[in-house]
This record gives sequence, C-alpha cells and structure tokens, in this order.
Amino acid sequence: MKKFLTILFASLFIIVPSSAQVTVKEVKVGLDRIFVGDEVDCSIVLENKNSFAEKISSIVFYSDLVEPRIITDIGVIPPLSTYELPFTFKAEKPGKFSVEVKVSTPNGSTTYYVPFVVEKEMPEVVLQNTTIYLNEVNLLKVSVNADFDVYIKPLFNATPEVAYGREAVFKYYPKEREKIAFKIYFYNGRNYHEYVKEFKVEWKESRGVYFEVRAPEKVMVYDAVKVDIFVTNLKREAVYNIRLKALDRVFSYPVLLPSQSKNFSMYVTAFKPGVFTFNVELSYENEEIKRETKSIEVKVLNESAVDVCSYEFSEDVLRGEICNRGASEISSVVVFFGEEKAFVGSVAAGDFEIFEIKAKNTTGTLKLQWRNAAGDLLELEKEVKLEKVKVEERRASPLPIIVSVVAALVIISLALIALRRR
Repeated sequence: MKKFLTILFASLFIIVPSSAQVTVKEVKVGLDRIFVGDEVDCSIVLENKNSFAEKISSIVFYSDLVEPRIITDIGVIPPLSTYELPFTFKAEKPGKFSVEVKVSTPNGSTTYYVPFVVEKEMPEVVLQNTTIYLNEVNLLKVSVNADFDVYIKPLFNATPEVAYGREAVFKYYPKEREKIAFKIYFYNGRNYHEYVKEFKVEWKESRGVYFEVRAPEKVMVYDAVKVDIFVTNLKREAVYNIRLKALDRVFSYPVLLPSQSKNFSMYVTAFKPGVFTFNVELSYENEEIKRETKSIEVKVLNESAVDVCSYEFSEDVLRGEICNRGASEISSVVVFFGEEKAFVGSVAAGDFEIFEIKAKNTTGTLKLQWRNAAGDLLELEKEVKLEKVKVEERRASPLPIIVSVVAALVIISLALIALRRR
C-alpha cells in the first residue's frame, strides 16, 4: 500500500527557461489508488545539473489540495546533486486534478504540472450467489475488486465473523429473512476507510428432508406390523446422523448426500385389539439437530395372528396344528403341555405346522410360545379338555356294508317283478 508511484519527468508538462538548470527529476506519490478523503504523502525531487551550487528561492503549489503550498528558504543544492521536498495531497473530492508547481531560483523559474486521479467509488463488492435458502447452509462467496487486501465483515450471523483478503466464503444458516449486508474496511496508506454494501437477494424455502411412513391398515393381535420408511435428502448439502425411532425400535445412518435416498423397514408388535397408534420420529444434523414426527394408526382386529387351530388326543399323544394368520413369519415356536414340550421351529405367514407332544392327562393348559418378526417373545395359553380316543372305536363298523347289500337285493327283486308283468 505504501509503494511509491514514480511519475517520471517525461510524463509531466514542463515549461523550463533555457537559463535554468534545476529540473524536476521525479515526483513520488505514496498511493497506487486514491480515494476521497485520503491524505497522500508525496515528494518532489529536484536535480541541479549545473557545475556550481544553485539556490532555490521558493517552491509554490497552486492548489488548495496541497500542503504546504509555499516553501521558502530551502537553501542551496550542491552541483550535480538532488533535493527531495515532501508535500501532502488531500483528496477532497473525486476527479482528475493537475497541480501546478513553480520552482524559482535566482536564475529564473520553472513550472511543472503533477497529475492526480481521485476515484469516485470505493472498490466494488460482488456477491456471487444471491439466492439464499432458509433453514439450510448457504455458502456466500464475496469478492472485492481491489488490488490490495481488505477486511470483509458480514452484518449478520455468519462464519467467519470477519475475513481478510480480496475474496471470502461465509457459511450462513438463516432461520428467517434479514438484511444481507457486508462492511468493508481497510487502510489506504495512513487513511482508514469503511463502507457498507447491501445486497438484494432471493429467499427460498429449503426443500428439507422428505420423510414418508407406510404401514398396513389392518392387522391381528400379536402380529408384527411392518413399517416402511422412506427418507430423501432434498437439500443442497449433506445431512448427518440420521436417526429413526418407532417405539423401542431405532435405526441410524451416518450421512445422506444431496438427492440421496434411503429406505428402512422395521416391525412393531400390536399387543391388543383396537386402534394401535405410535409415532415415527426422524432426526438429523445440519448445523443444528432437526426433528420431524409422523403419527401412524393401525386397526387391530380382535383375533390372534397365531393360534392352535385344532388338536386331538390319541394313544397318550396330543396332536395339533399351529396356524400363523399374520403377515410375517414367526420363529422359535414351542408348545408346552404339562411337563412336556415340543419344538416346532418356524411357521411361514399364512401357513401352519403340526406338533405332537406326550400327554398322559387329557385335560390341562396348552401353552404356545413364539417370537414374531419384531423380535418380541409372545405366549398364548389355551385350556384343553379331551376324551381319550380308543383304537377300537376308530376301526370301521361292518353295519354299513350289510345295509348296502340288502338294499341292492331289494332293487333287483323289484326289477324282476316288473319284467314278468309285461
């Protein structure tokens, strides 16, 4: 910033009497760019090309923008030497200025013109993205059209709080609409400048994270209700630590990239008839933790999804069928009767399996135990009262055969009598 701009002697309009040998070698301007309000440290370098010393009577600047305007009693410049005189230019208003300088010696005077350009505007500030999404992370890219570094401070809640340079990127998470403005400040030499640039932006609502839950309308008691969950990230940046919770069931996923979808399935148990209501909660992180809840209602019929469909007692053995009327497979099925038990295993949805268990008694409590797709261990008890079926009673009786033979003989006799009458 303090780099001196050298204005060469050849670039100045100079009127030099032939008798004078004191010339302006160069003019130094302390700033590359001059803004309104700047005080610019400058100097003029005089050169004595004579072989003898030359006295400088006075130097006069014909401008109210220069201090000091008149300098006298400068003294003598030795032969073939230079003398540097400092002065200050005050940029009170924008425009192009030509400051007249008159150097007087006993041998005559010389007039010079020193040009200055004061810029009308401060360095331009550009916001590259002027569409801002609410409840979403926005990266605001700001650039300043300057050949030097400046401080850029957002006048709203963004990070970093201030940046230094000619370009900066700010992370911004707005919850509501507000004024978008930046304060720019810098030092130009020893001059401090600051100004505010406000931008008109387009506000849009974040498309957020799409969240859908599907469940069957009707189930039976003890059935495992399958809940399908669909999650899609519609934001323009990733979301993290996705977590789904339904009753005591929890699923998690580390990250969803923009436009990425993820499907989850979980089971919950309907324990009693009526209306089964539960909530599915979605949470994720995107600068802050966001939560969304959906309420699900499922009608539960007054009928058990798993039951002992039929049973019979024969030869000290209890036989029966385990029916699964539910929508999902059951496993770890065990039947208990008295001190005996029988392991059935699994039963597919809409299917049945047969069990056999030793049973000395014909009455008692038949207990059925299983685990459904939700992982819950369930039990069902049924009181049974059976008559012991004897093997002899199960053999076929000859009486139906005798009756059939007699009926056939009667039919044949009637047919013969009819023939004789003809």
